[in-house]
Amino acid sequence: FSRLSPNPQLIHGEPTTEAFTDPKTNSLVQYFEKSRFEYHPTEPVGQQVHLSPLGLTHYLLVQDQVQPVDAIDHSQGCRVFQDTGLKICLAFLAFYEANGGEYTFGPPVSNAVWLNGKLVQYFFYSKLEWRPDLPAGKSIQVANLGYDNFFLNREDTSRLDPIPLNNTIANVL
Repeated sequence: FSRLSPNPQLIHGEPTTEAFTDPKTNSLVQYFEKSRFEYHPTEPVGQQVHLSPLGLTHYLLVQDQVQPVDAIDHSQGCRVFQDTGLKICLAFLAFYEANGGEYTFGPPVSNAVWLNGKLVQYFFYSKLEWRPDLPAGKSIQVANLGYDNFFLNREDTSRLDPIPLNNTIANVL
C-alpha cells in the first residue's frame, strides 16, 4: 500500500492488533486505527493484501441518518464518477487525489453529507471528515473506521495491545 499512498500512516493509522484469523471468514486480518487489512494467499504476489470495505459497511449502517449538503457548488472543483453520478469536491477531492485516489480509498459511496454535525464523505474503504478547526491543507482527516469496526464486530478486546510498526500484515508487500 505504501507504493501508491505517500503517507500510509496518515491513511491507515497505527496498527491496533496483531494479525489474526477472523472466525467469520477464516481469513487472516489485521486492524489499524483507520483500516482493516485482509490477507488472501491465493492472489498473485504483491496483490495478496486487500483493504476491507469499511467505508461502505459504515455508510450502509448510517445512510438513513445523513443529510445532503446543499451549500457546495458542484459545478466547479468536482470529479464526477460516471458509473454512479457521485461527486468528490473541493478539499475532499484534493485530499483524495493527493493520497492515492481510488487505489487507496476506493470509489465514493456517497456525496459529501452531514452526519452528526460533521461534513463527511464515504468511500468504499474509508470515510473522510472535514475538520474546520484545523489549518487549511490539514482540514480533511481519515476517520477511525478500523477502530470503530473492531468494536462493531465485537472483536476480542484483549487483541488491542500496542503493536510495533515492523510487525504488521502490510509488510507482506
